[in-house]
Amino acid sequence: MADRHFRSLFRALHLRREQWTFLLMALLCVSVIVGTALWTRQAEFARVTPTPPVSGDISAAQLLQQSLDSAQTATPAPTVSPTVRSVTTPLESMTLLRPFDNTRMRQSSATGLWALHDAADYAGVEGAKVSAMADGTVINCADSGVFGAYAEIDHGGVLVRYANLSMLYAIRAGDPVRAGQTIGFIGRTMPEECDLPAHLHLRIVVGNTAVDPEKVLQNGIFPDP
Repeated sequence: MADRHFRSLFRALHLRREQWTFLLMALLCVSVIVGTALWTRQAEFARVTPTPPVSGDISAAQLLQQSLDSAQTATPAPTVSPTVRSVTTPLESMTLLRPFDNTRMRQSSATGLWALHDAADYAGVEGAKVSAMADGTVINCADSGVFGAYAEIDHGGVLVRYANLSMLYAIRAGDPVRAGQTIGFIGRTMPEECDLPAHLHLRIVVGNTAVDPEKVLQNGIFPDP
């Protein structure tokens, strides 16, 4: 009877030991899981560098500076300089000999031919230098012909014919010229006007229309082409 009671008690104690072992193992697992989670969370917080607290004024200044530093300065658009259309006088002294007139035909006393005088004649001493009125490019030039010795220069869309010259001076078609550059000398080589004193026959064409050189010289600029 005592032996049976002892065996029952042993079995009960053994059963309780297994239960305690299971509970201890369960608690150990839970502790490991919780500890791992807490360590991982702490490591994540450690990687974040906290921003030190600043006052409202300093924060605004920092934001403004960051905005300025990150902004890309736009490249200003190139400024387009207006075309310089000012003119210089082709002769040192401009004395009008015969005015511009594109309203009626005139008969040349030298050749008897009728033609419009859509140019202006400026008197001068034979051999006096003739200068370019502005920068440009020589389009045509010749030592003789209907216009005598002459040069046609494109001044940025304005075509100017310097005619009745005695000779040209070191220019040819395609050459660039500068304002005030000598292009020739006054003469009497134009057949229709050889009955007149030595002069410069000046014709200015803007947009296929001849304009009065006297008005251009008075204004000091070429009309827009």
